[in-house]
Amino acid sequence: MPTYRVLASDPAAQFVPCSYQPSVRAPGKTICFSENGLALVVEPSGLIRDLRPGEDADSPWCWADRCAEFLVYRTDPAGPVVVGFRIVE
Repeated sequence: MPTYRVLASDPAAQFVPCSYQPSVRAPGKTICFSENGLALVVEPSGLIRDLRPGEDADSPWCWADRCAEFLVYRTDPAGPVVVGFRIVE
């Protein structure tokens, strides 16, 4: 069954095909991969992008908490930036 992510704050839902994998370095965290095989990165500014060459997919900017049908990125534990995606299967 295909899985998609939808940016929770987007007024017009855009369904992006993706897959998930648990983090090895941060137990309990999830890494989301786009259909092109690149990990989803959410920078501390809230910028959403794919992994760039030379970056590690199992790093803090790629770690998310999976909470039921949501994928939540807290890019800076001390800051206010939280980015959420709804998971649709």
